[in-house]
Amino acid sequence: MAATITTADVNGRALVGHPVAMAVRRLRHLGLKVRVVWLPTASQPAGIVVAVRPGGSRPVGSRITVIGAQRPHSGHAGGAPAGPPTTDGQPPGHGHGKGHGHGSGKGPGKGPAKGPGSKPQLGLG
Repeated sequence: MAATITTADVNGRALVGHPVAMAVRRLRHLGLKVRVVWLPTASQPAGIVVAVRPGGSRPVGSRITVIGAQRPHSGHAGGAPAGPPTTDGQPPGHGHGKGHGHGSGKGPGKGPAKGPGSKPQLGLG
């Protein structure tokens, strides 16, 4: 019968300087819950681990925070508050979308026909 692992060794120093996505994968593989917080900074490239907290021996299932570097927003001074927490290891606002949204709202749509003899729908129901 195999022994059940109940703690994981979190070595934050070993993760600093590596890509956030890699650090998230490694910590999850150890059975830890990972939250990513983005820190606007020019001292590290975007997407790189700046810090990991807490470190040391942690019970499996513990929440670990990985702090990742994010490009500072233009016009903001250093020390701006960290961005919203994410869990996928990707900096916020740097996805694969093309930023086109959901359209102009001028298409035929899916609602009832609007023309002579149609009644307006209030959407209350």
